[in-house]
Amino acid sequence: MPDNFVKKSNGYREHLRFYKSYGISGLREIRNNRSFLFLSILAIISALAVQPLNMFWQPFFKDQYSIVALGWLWFGIKIFTTIGSWLTRKIPNKQIFPYIWYSNIITSLPFLLMPFLPLPLLFFFIHEIGRGTESPLRSAYFNLHINNEDVKATILSYDSMAKKIGAALGLFLSGFIADSFGILTSWFIFPLILFVSVLIFLLKIKQPHLI
Repeated sequence: MPDNFVKKSNGYREHLRFYKSYGISGLREIRNNRSFLFLSILAIISALAVQPLNMFWQPFFKDQYSIVALGWLWFGIKIFTTIGSWLTRKIPNKQIFPYIWYSNIITSLPFLLMPFLPLPLLFFFIHEIGRGTESPLRSAYFNLHINNEDVKATILSYDSMAKKIGAALGLFLSGFIADSFGILTSWFIFPLILFVSVLIFLLKIKQPHLI
């Protein structure tokens, strides 16, 4: 919204007209920009896919580690997420868009390998690098490529909303699957959804203007 929005509007009806105008403009901007549209869809899928990883790491690891060790495990999660964020500074602006998708491969692939290899904690830590990379890259890409400053905040709000929608769906579905078939099953199915979705989108993203 412009800084003088409140000062220039009179009454709730005018407020609503402004909100409607900016909301529609933001949606139109996303619809007309394929990279924004793809990232909005990715936001829903990725937020959905990581919910069982967010929710069930403590129940899964509690039988292998003490309560004190779980605290250090949480510390390790934050360290690896920070490593992912730190690595983004090495990525040139022109390569941000494809690396957003690659970061989701790093997030999902460890859980597809986990059932077949030892050291599940190592795979869990590796996936945190991808998650730490994705968020700052998304923010950087939107802020670099939203040319319409009037609706920048609106587009960023829609991106945040897409993540909330995905997270809500993921919490419900992952809870049902984990309760019915086990945590490891949910840790395989949801990252598989993300991994396949990213591959499909990468096949579609061949146009230079999207990168």
